[in-house]
Amino acid sequence: MNSYCLICHKNIRQEGDFWEMFYVDDCICHKCRAELIYHPINIKLDGLSIEGLYLYQDLLRQLLIQFKEYHDEALFPLFLYRQGKDIARKYRGYSMMYLPSSAESIRQRGFLPVQKIFSLVDLPVIDGFYKKSNRDQKSRPYRKREQIAQQIALKAGSDVRGKKILLVDDVVTSGATMLAAYRLIREQARAVKGLSMSYNRRFMHKRDVFFTNVFR
Repeated sequence: MNSYCLICHKNIRQEGDFWEMFYVDDCICHKCRAELIYHPINIKLDGLSIEGLYLYQDLLRQLLIQFKEYHDEALFPLFLYRQGKDIARKYRGYSMMYLPSSAESIRQRGFLPVQKIFSLVDLPVIDGFYKKSNRDQKSRPYRKREQIAQQIALKAGSDVRGKKILLVDDVVTSGATMLAAYRLIREQARAVKGLSMSYNRRFMHKRDVFFTNVFR
């Protein structure tokens, strides 16, 4: 069966090395996978523990822009292809809650990027958050993001009482949005943790961050 790299489009089974052709189960080739800096860390923010997987840099940044802004939905498997099952095992008993996009972003893209990325994780989902405005935090100064985070609200009828919740997002930039969601549900939920597919480099230099090798 042929398998083509989603990034460079090389035929992995025919053009790859021995390991790729016969043993590796992946949707991108070794060379492209090596360019994604997979460096899991654990970030502590105001009582919330956030697991970050990939460093948000160069190639990953380009791929997310292509995926989200140029609506290249076919890229979605590559982000968590090798971690999805491990995430489901580690957070067994949790329900995922996606951090929301603005209504305008959803309309323009026609899909929910975070939902697509985490669709490879077999955990229950609670669709509980929405944005009260169409403002986007992308390209805004850091000082503005705290204000933007206040636009997150909990949907009427969302019941998280007594549940274990895993907040998920594609990128943690300042942590403000993740914290805003956390503060909305922490009094009701049994437990709350965060998981982001990627994280900003600034977190690597914080004193309350430690590195982890939980996922492959």
